[in-house]
Amino acid sequence: MIRRPPRSTLFPYTTLFRSDKDDLWAGDWVEETIYQYEFSKNNLKLKKKYKLPGVHISGIAVSDGIIYIADSWKKNIQKRKIDDKLTLIKKYSFSKEIINIFFDGEYLWSCDTTGTLLVHRMDDSLSVISSFKLSNRPDQIFKQKKNLWSAISSSKKIYKHKLDDKLSILQVYKIKDLPGDFPLSSFSWKDGKLWVVRDGIKEITQMGIKYLKADN
Repeated sequence: MIRRPPRSTLFPYTTLFRSDKDDLWAGDWVEETIYQYEFSKNNLKLKKKYKLPGVHISGIAVSDGIIYIADSWKKNIQKRKIDDKLTLIKKYSFSKEIINIFFDGEYLWSCDTTGTLLVHRMDDSLSVISSFKLSNRPDQIFKQKKNLWSAISSSKKIYKHKLDDKLSILQVYKIKDLPGDFPLSSFSWKDGKLWVVRDGIKEITQMGIKYLKADN
């Protein structure tokens, strides 16, 4: 059964979300706002919201009191302290639009509009230790211990990659029984469940892996 635990807590243009141990963080690119939620049984409770004027939020990663925010329009990643204002610590500039980022517990992964995926050390310069070119040119990424996952909003396809020197695609999936023709704006794995957000819908959808259908 597909569940929608926080049915009316997210906002219409939620671009993405990420969860840490205690909270779920969501970004609304239209409102230029970051929302911090806490998990409450089968729902989400809004904990705090942060207005970031002029920031086009395309990616979020959270690590030890720090939130990294990708701004695709300004081609940068911002390092901010998690405080009352998400105080800006530093900006890292890139030559291409960064459209998604992910922190795997050790490294920060970034993806740009050309399909280039970079792996960064969490140092003061976000130094790059690996670079990959993904043929599917995804706009979303999520890394697990044994696999990388990517997705394309427009097609709503989700890709499972092998962690080899080319991040080879193992399987392509589409989500079964997902009503409406809305772009897939973000996805995440949490506690063995797939969580997805679609642009223009005020909800997050949680489902089991059986709802992923191989797209042959």
